[in-house]
Amino acid sequence: MVKDSRVILVDQNIPFANKLFDSLGDVRYVNGREVTEKFENLEEVWAMVIRSVTKVTPGFLERAKKLRVIGIATSGTDNVDAVYAGNSGVRVVSALGSNADAVADHILYALMHITNDEDSLKGKTAGIIGYGNCGSRVAKRAEGFGLNVLKYDPLLRKTDGNFKSDSLEEVLSESDFVTMHVPLTKSSESRYDQGQVVKEYPTLWMIGKRELSMMKETAYFFNASRGPVVDSDALLYAVREGWIKGMVLDVYENEPEPKAEMIERAIIATPHIAGYAAEARIRGAIEISIKMHEILGKDLKIDPWSLLKQEFSAAMGKNVRITSKGNVSLDADNAVRTLMADIYNIQATSDALKATLGAPNRGNEFDRLRREYRRNELSRYYVALNLPPGLKEEVVNRLNGFGVKIMERQKAHYILSV
Repeated sequence: MVKDSRVILVDQNIPFANKLFDSLGDVRYVNGREVTEKFENLEEVWAMVIRSVTKVTPGFLERAKKLRVIGIATSGTDNVDAVYAGNSGVRVVSALGSNADAVADHILYALMHITNDEDSLKGKTAGIIGYGNCGSRVAKRAEGFGLNVLKYDPLLRKTDGNFKSDSLEEVLSESDFVTMHVPLTKSSESRYDQGQVVKEYPTLWMIGKRELSMMKETAYFFNASRGPVVDSDALLYAVREGWIKGMVLDVYENEPEPKAEMIERAIIATPHIAGYAAEARIRGAIEISIKMHEILGKDLKIDPWSLLKQEFSAAMGKNVRITSKGNVSLDADNAVRTLMADIYNIQATSDALKATLGAPNRGNEFDRLRREYRRNELSRYYVALNLPPGLKEEVVNRLNGFGVKIMERQKAHYILSV
């Protein structure tokens, strides 16, 4: 049998890449960050499967004359000039929403870590800027804790008559926690969004000094979308001047070597891994594999969804005890806070990134931390609840937002008790 001669580049850091893409043709595995306009033999490439670190510019596309398909194994597409690609006859497909649960989990991991275990979250306000796949999932989790949710998404308001968008001013001025979940778009560019060209509501530097000055001095600012949606200098100024209480950052301008002060001053700073839970990465790879096989007219020889089962193993029956403070809402917060801290130590991830700031090649260290990162989505865990009735219901409300399954203790990974 003659192997397909069409050259297909696949990012070597995509999970199960060989199982998912080997059957496509002449597959060559590459370091995604090294695939640039100057990449050797770019003229021979017919298709690519990439992640966000590969930037596909007009200059890139001018060289890649044979290129016909780009598969992006993540939700975001701002690394590809999709309009220029479309005008050049190049089809662009992505795994929209594949990492949304992982991102939402990350935001709540950070929120639970930085908040006080003496003060209930109930009645506080979360402001969500961008109410798509990620933002809506953050809202679901936040509401489980009794947080009020404000949301700003003018584009969704135009396309969904049932969606009510709060104003940006309301979200910024009334929220205790403001979190960004928008794509990166520029006023000078268009972008593809689910097959449609979108020119409205550019997000480049949509948060600057004016916007940050509206926030409460006690509020926290979170960004796990794209670094350039916030003016870094303005955000640093707001933190230095005490305009806000602190920032939690997963994305930055000028990755993989952002301003050191951004990492130093962030309460939690992580290396662009919010969407990097094992399930999210595999889900994105599977979705793109299926799409690429359909486009190329190839048969996928395996059941791709079975690969998700291979990335989770956790000990059974671990007991986690909490100390009651006499407030059901606060006790429920602390029960979930304690459980989450036992499952994943977000502070350790932040400490590891901060420790790279003195490294001579800290950009390489940023990429290494991303590559070696390990976490599972919270929905993979089974939890048993040995709690008084009122507290049990409150904990269930919170865990339901994450998709955590409540089981009998014999089948549970964790057993929560007072």
